[in-house]
Amino acid sequence: MDDEKVFTEYELRCIFGPESTGDTFEEREKTSTQLWVRSQDHLAIYNAERKPTGLTLTPREVYELFGWEMIDEACWYSSAILPKVKDEPSGSIRRCREKKGWTQEELAKRAEIPLEEVLKVEDRTDRTTIQMLKKMCDALEIDWRVITFKQFGLDEET
Repeated sequence: MDDEKVFTEYELRCIFGPESTGDTFEEREKTSTQLWVRSQDHLAIYNAERKPTGLTLTPREVYELFGWEMIDEACWYSSAILPKVKDEPSGSIRRCREKKGWTQEELAKRAEIPLEEVLKVEDRTDRTTIQMLKKMCDALEIDWRVITFKQFGLDEET
């Protein structure tokens, strides 16, 4: 993280929640109880009353992985849309699977999930849960936290 950045009160409240105290990122981090939740394609502040089904992230993880713009969008609109291109996460999963020389069946076996879930995630028009997506990412050794936000398996990354 950029230790030189000075955060405004608004930024600190968005990242760590209104109950956190302190004037710096580190001070707020120590007093924050706020969590973030991400689904296959959205990022939002965790709200137990809404019974979120996504996976949780700490404020630091969210800031380091997604940056201020995504946090600001989530604060203003209740959630931020993660995909930057239309074929995500299907494109990254398919490219990484093919780079390993795996079939869809092989990925399903290694991720210990039904083949139907692999077919769903590789179909741009369908969706799966973030939990299934995480299992595929773990098997493919890619960071599930930023799938859909960052593209994987492109030639530049080989």
